[in-house]
Amino acid sequence: MTDEKPISPWKLTPGRIIILLFGVLIVVYVASALMGGLGNYQALRESATTPAVTKP
Repeated sequence: MTDEKPISPWKLTPGRIIILLFGVLIVVYVASALMGGLGNYQALRESATTPAVTKP
C-alpha cells in the first residue's frame, strides 16, 4: 500500500491554471464593460482628434 499525500489547495495543477485564466478573463471583461466598452473608447478617440468648434 502506498500512502499518497493529498494535493495542497495552493498547488497549481493544469485544471486550476485554466480556471484561474478564465477568472482573469472574466474580471477583464467586466472591468471593460463598466468603463464603457469599445464604443465609448472609439467616440473618445474621435473627439480627441476633432478640433473644438467655438462660437464667436
